[in-house]
Amino acid sequence: MKLYYGGAEVPSHRTWLQEAGIDHAYLSYVGLRRRIKFARPWLIKDKFPGGMHVLLDSGAHTYNKQEEAPDLAQLAEVAGAYEAFVAANAERVDAFTEFDALPLGLGWIQARREDYYLDFGDKFMPVWHPEWGIDDLEALAASYRRVAIVQTALGDRDLIPVLNMLAGRRGTLFHGIAMTKPSVMRAVRWESVGSTSWLSPIKFGDTFVWTGQELKRYPKAYKDQARKRHRTLFTMAGFDSAKIAADDPNEVIRLSLWSWQRLMDDVNSTRKRDEVSERLRQPDPVLADRGNLPAADLGGDSADRPAGPQVEHRDKILLPGISLFRSGGEDGTHLGIRGDNLRRCDTCFLRERNCPGYKPGADCLYEMPIEIKTAADVKAVESALLAMQTQRVMFMRMAEDLEGGYADPNLSGEIDRLTRMIKAQREGAADKFSLRIEASNRPGEVSMLGQIFGKEAAGKMAQIEPPSVVDDMIKESMMGEVFEGEVIE
Repeated sequence: MKLYYGGAEVPSHRTWLQEAGIDHAYLSYVGLRRRIKFARPWLIKDKFPGGMHVLLDSGAHTYNKQEEAPDLAQLAEVAGAYEAFVAANAERVDAFTEFDALPLGLGWIQARREDYYLDFGDKFMPVWHPEWGIDDLEALAASYRRVAIVQTALGDRDLIPVLNMLAGRRGTLFHGIAMTKPSVMRAVRWESVGSTSWLSPIKFGDTFVWTGQELKRYPKAYKDQARKRHRTLFTMAGFDSAKIAADDPNEVIRLSLWSWQRLMDDVNSTRKRDEVSERLRQPDPVLADRGNLPAADLGGDSADRPAGPQVEHRDKILLPGISLFRSGGEDGTHLGIRGDNLRRCDTCFLRERNCPGYKPGADCLYEMPIEIKTAADVKAVESALLAMQTQRVMFMRMAEDLEGGYADPNLSGEIDRLTRMIKAQREGAADKFSLRIEASNRPGEVSMLGQIFGKEAAGKMAQIEPPSVVDDMIKESMMGEVFEGEVIE
């Protein structure tokens, strides 16, 4: 899957992309139209280096989200200008979308597909909108090699299975427009997606960070906290954490682009593993053709028949780090944890972080043999965790002082965590006593109260009046009277 980085109609954005080594970008025609007046021809080949792959988006979504109805004549004029722009730049782009302005109507859009865009072959991408329904999506997939998708939901219906089915059976190359969710990028068999989210740090003050497992997006309100939390990661990745904390636009954008690149690397590596696993699960085509025949009809000697995979059966052992034990006098087997593991130095995430036990080609030097079987063991673990959290708070307190004493929200959060841990340990260690008595007696028998306190006390308890109903209590009070009439509205 290819990610086309949006906003390339702005010269400074193109510079950022080139400096980061990005070779896929997309530009919006409507966005470009806002910036220039086209006094002379604007050619993509003159604005982008030869190695840059460019996707052209009409930008018609600008008109689709307007609350006021646009002037249709003016809108048709913009559509004509876009078609002329496409004709002048078609050879230089990987693909381009149609002018999908919904106010012009589906009929107008379909007519332009047949009258104009059909000449551009597989570079042309019709755009499907959920308003047009599943039938229209399937018709586009049957008629065009490429199809652009605005969103992956139709009401409450999830379209991801439909898109994957069409991509698998028909070979349709789907392009996701304005895709901002990594989960959607992973779920669909996209050929490409386009996004301007990488620009959010300078537009909205967000912060993108690739943590090694996921892409995190911190809103502006949390950027200071996030940038302090990931300072070590920034430094190890080659960024200036001080500039990021100071909101330097160039450094923040560098971090954003790096994070999005790491996300795409992870998405594509995961997809490759999934494709290999899928191929391995598919049956042998020779055996599949003969699978419905009786064994006697296969023909030939057994030596000529395709042999199935030979499986070596081995004695089973417990998973690494797992143990089973019996406690003295108790029935059944209990689960335990051993200290060994399958970690290897060459694949450990700490290998590049100066792990003192790192050795190329070796297994992990460390083990963690922990047993928690008794109440005393649980208390010992609680005490150890409490001590560890206290150490973290003290270390962060020192870091806060070294930075001038400005209140660190990360430290405040860890202090709150420590306070909750102390409270939980105190409540768990407190002596508690509770007593619950359940009793019943048959008619004619002495009640439980009578057996405990005597018949005279039980008789007096029986003379206590039952609680009054709420209405009676209100009537007897000075608060007012209960209204018993009919309410007329």
